[in-house]
Amino acid sequence: MDKAILIVLLVLVQLTSNQNPSLFLLNSLSVMFSHFGVNMILLVVITIILPGPSKPYSSDAEDKIIGGNDIPITKVPFVLCLATPPISPIHRPIHVCGASIIKKHWAITAAHCVDSLNDTKDVYIRGNTSYSDGRDSHHNIHTILKLYIHNRYNTSNPYFYDIALLQVKEPFNALYEKPIPLSGDHYKYKPDTAVTTFGWGVAVVTSVTFSPTLKTANLFLLDHGTCMWLYGIWYGGNLDNRHICVGGKLNKNICIGDSGGALVQNGKLIGVASWSAGECANNVVPVIFVRLSKFYNWIKERVTYRKRK
Repeated sequence: MDKAILIVLLVLVQLTSNQNPSLFLLNSLSVMFSHFGVNMILLVVITIILPGPSKPYSSDAEDKIIGGNDIPITKVPFVLCLATPPISPIHRPIHVCGASIIKKHWAITAAHCVDSLNDTKDVYIRGNTSYSDGRDSHHNIHTILKLYIHNRYNTSNPYFYDIALLQVKEPFNALYEKPIPLSGDHYKYKPDTAVTTFGWGVAVVTSVTFSPTLKTANLFLLDHGTCMWLYGIWYGGNLDNRHICVGGKLNKNICIGDSGGALVQNGKLIGVASWSAGECANNVVPVIFVRLSKFYNWIKERVTYRKRK
């Protein structure tokens, strides 16, 4: 037991450093499990150092990438902004969630971003822009014709099947509106490899407003088996192979408002921002994205056979 306690102390020291603490924590826990197994003392320690769960980042709150950098839409023309229309000519639209272009008339986002809509006119899509607040004159507006939320998504347990397709009336054909290729159904998600995400969510943990400019952050994939074990402590198994565990460097990760946004690797869309536990960029508990390879066939069936009439 002395060795186990020593490793826990090393974990606590690492959490105060500037090195990838999420990855260090997961690896350290793996070592402890392999040497000592799961025991009550270890569970108590983990409960103390890890924050409790929170529900998926909802469209009712303000969001933005923590510790990210500005990026122009010219470099990521697949990125879209879901927004509520301005209530009058003197008001600006309000950012809700992110989304990505996958076809000329199709976008993809998180189901929890749109599950409370009474009408598809309650939100619209803004493309060809680096700004979330409508300050530029060259943005394109796209109205939503049809909304396809995964049939197994459940608002009472929104951690699973958090994916939705948006079919638009106006095509994505502006200069900086281009689809991004999807990861195939056999895409390999390798731990500790670099990924990139984008969004207009909260950029500072203490902030309560959206970022007016598009942000990006470089993150990394985490070992899925260990991540499933950690989340299983609280969620009782609310994590499976349809999720991706993603970690960030010190004070860098997605936050509220980044939901529905893209996770990109090797020029392909591999995930959609979904949910997390604890506060934004806490550097301990991973952020969860939808694993698109598990929904590749579901997407292709709907995009192929439900073309715009």
